[in-house]
Amino acid sequence: MKRLFVVAAACAVAFSTLTFAGSEVKKSAIVNQANIQGAANIAAGRNAEANMGTVKIEGSKIEKSAIVNQANIQGAANIAAGRDAEANMGSVVIK
Repeated sequence: MKRLFVVAAACAVAFSTLTFAGSEVKKSAIVNQANIQGAANIAAGRNAEANMGTVKIEGSKIEKSAIVNQANIQGAANIAAGRDAEANMGSVVIK
C-alpha cells in the first residue's frame, strides 16, 4: 500500500493538469496530448479530485476556439473516492 501511495504521488507531479479559471479564451487552440502509461492517480477525501492528463476549464468564457483531445492512455488507473469525488483521465472538462 505504501508503494502505491508513492507511485500515485509521483504521478500527480509528473502528469500535471492544465486548469483555466475565470479567464476569457478567444481565438485559441487548447490541445491536450496526454500520453499516460502504467500510472496510478488516486484522490480520497471529502472534495477529492483525481485528474491526470486533463484540461479543466471552469468559469471561463470560450469564444471561437478549438479544443483538441488526443489522449493515449494504456494500463493506467485513475480513482477518486469521497463525497464529491471526481476522476478524470486524458479528458477535457468544461464547467
